[in-house]
Amino acid sequence: LAQYYALFGGGVTTFRNLVIRAGQDQNAALIRNELCENLALAASDHIIGSRSRYCVLYINGTYSGLYALGEKLNEQHYANIAGVSGSSVTTITGEAPRNSDLYQDVFLFCKQNNMRDPDNYAHFLSLMDVDSLIDWVFLEGFFANTDLTFGNLRFCRSSEDDGRWRFMLYDLDAAFTSMAVNQKILLHRNNVQCVQVSELFADLIVNTEFRDRFLTRAAELLEGPLSNEAVLDEISRLSNEIRPEVAQDLAPTRKSLSDWEAAIASLKKFIANNDWAGHNISAISSELHLTAEERSRYFGG
Repeated sequence: LAQYYALFGGGVTTFRNLVIRAGQDQNAALIRNELCENLALAASDHIIGSRSRYCVLYINGTYSGLYALGEKLNEQHYANIAGVSGSSVTTITGEAPRNSDLYQDVFLFCKQNNMRDPDNYAHFLSLMDVDSLIDWVFLEGFFANTDLTFGNLRFCRSSEDDGRWRFMLYDLDAAFTSMAVNQKILLHRNNVQCVQVSELFADLIVNTEFRDRFLTRAAELLEGPLSNEAVLDEISRLSNEIRPEVAQDLAPTRKSLSDWEAAIASLKKFIANNDWAGHNISAISSELHLTAEERSRYFGG
């Protein structure tokens, strides 16, 4: 039974499924997943993300903690966003099976064919939303997601729109903890965590048009919706929103409000002290072997 309510302040207001989650960040800043979801939604219309809002859960009248209530990433979620029927949507969770259309038509095709060839690249563009791929690859690298395994991959498409495959963003609790993985998770062909997408990206980055599209988009995002200031502002907004509930939420644990405040301060320092936007520029420049001229052309001084 669908329920109609502007739960998230607009946009899609029809819901068949919602998720209530605490996530793996519950002993630290509490907000990492929702922070990344919100940043992604503000940055991109090309990937399928989920909106959420914080709530307090009571079970039989007993306080049971602070949670995020969010949209569930499934067929109906994409159908609501794309304006298609749920029955027209196909989703794939995890790596694409070897006998699936996604694997055979996209991953295997790109692996077996020279993607420098304009005709081969045009064929790929007809099967996958290239901007969805680019934004997903960049965002996962930007978030430095250390939990990006094949189990956290999500793909979707509908037979009622353009039929192209798109990426869904899923499970971002392990973000912003390690500089070492930034922009390196997906830019290596031998990445065993996410090998199908890593190999696809490696096959495509040799194409001049794709390379330019990726770098242009990276610069656009780092200068605007994913600037250091934008990330820090969202951290402050979310932490201010949940601060009145944190002490009670942590009461059953060994954590205190001051521990949580320290975790928020640490998260802010991770972005500010590392000049996170600048670090991304350096990481991308290194991984893609940009010349000094290329770096200056795309990212400025």
